[in-house]
Amino acid sequence: MSFGTRLQQLRKDMNMTQKEFAELLEIPQPSVSAYENNKNTPTMDILVTIANRCNVSLDWLCEVSYNKQRITSMDDVIDVLFELFETNEFGFDVEIHRRAEQDTETENDRAYARLTVFATDPYSDNETLCDVIWKVHDIYEKHLNYFTDDSYYQNQKQALKESYQLKLTKEKLPELSLEEQSKKQLEYLQNVIKKNKM
Repeated sequence: MSFGTRLQQLRKDMNMTQKEFAELLEIPQPSVSAYENNKNTPTMDILVTIANRCNVSLDWLCEVSYNKQRITSMDDVIDVLFELFETNEFGFDVEIHRRAEQDTETENDRAYARLTVFATDPYSDNETLCDVIWKVHDIYEKHLNYFTDDSYYQNQKQALKESYQLKLTKEKLPELSLEEQSKKQLEYLQNVIKKNKM
């Protein structure tokens, strides 16, 4: 995949026009067009700007790596979690077990957070997500235990991504009247109270 194709893919993944993308990068729109058509090559400064403002790795942008996103801080992890929760096609069951600060943690009573994906959930792509998680885990475990070298591992990761070219949509909350909002809030609080009594 050429640099121009990657840049165009990135822009489209961000649901931006060339004009909007140019504004984000603070460069002229014809420059974006020239980059996407491989008629011009951006400077290193512009490459760094693209990577930082679009949260992609320079390695991916410059075709050195298949890894588009990078997770280098807790901020990035938080962003990934919000993106997952805001996706229409997936649903998660979240269980949080917090312990009182004065309690001594034991092997049988540890603080934890559990994120469960049920394949049979009504969410349209939960079954696919379960399959992907299983395959990612399998590929990772084999690499971690030296059954695959780095090159083969990267190729497996890329092949898996290419076999699941599924576009996801972001959840948009419906406009509710104040009365409807109050009902939703009351339902939520009742569920929280019910869970806490268990």
